[in-house]
Amino acid sequence: MKENPYFENAKQNYIKVEKLYKLGKAKHTSTKYRFLAPAVKRQSEQYLYEAESPKRKYWKFNRGSLVFVEFGVNVGGELSNNHWAIVLDKTDSPYKKTLTVIPITSKENDNTVPLQEIIGQQSFKYIDKEFAKLEQKITEENTSSEEFQLTISNLKEVIDYYGKYLKQSFAKCDSLQTISKDRILKKNPLDPVGKIKVSPETLDAINAKVKELYF
Repeated sequence: MKENPYFENAKQNYIKVEKLYKLGKAKHTSTKYRFLAPAVKRQSEQYLYEAESPKRKYWKFNRGSLVFVEFGVNVGGELSNNHWAIVLDKTDSPYKKTLTVIPITSKENDNTVPLQEIIGQQSFKYIDKEFAKLEQKITEENTSSEEFQLTISNLKEVIDYYGKYLKQSFAKCDSLQTISKDRILKKNPLDPVGKIKVSPETLDAINAKVKELYF
């Protein structure tokens, strides 16, 4: 089969952009170009997965759930890279492929709403539950087992990861968007992403700000 020339053109364009960024000559100063290569690779892998895989069920999320989203590298001032986000959908199902979310930022401005919750702290109650399960296993099975050691490794990874999110954050109410559930990232099976939530009070404040901005 003859190769589509558009793919080669796209490849050369990506290479030129990366060179401009590395040489400090890119007119757009955003650091998003730093993540361009892995973002393009990830996107191509997602296309391949969709093309080769049958339809499947997805995770189901509640309104107010906190999810970690791979927004990708996008055009101009569109939101890029990985960010936490808040799920706004009132209803969801395993057959629904998309979610509407509001991204979260560490910077406050006139279009943001402060979260009452600290993301890292929200994760601790779930991590504590896993530790309780682990303590129970210590009395029941050999701690040198592969399963036990994997659980320890996963817990350490999650603790280190959420330790980075112990500061105040804000909902970017001017960046409301719909995403594919395939963009939601999870560190490992013990990551409580999607289980931790913002409070009803935070959701009410977000609703008020969205109405102020758009209606």
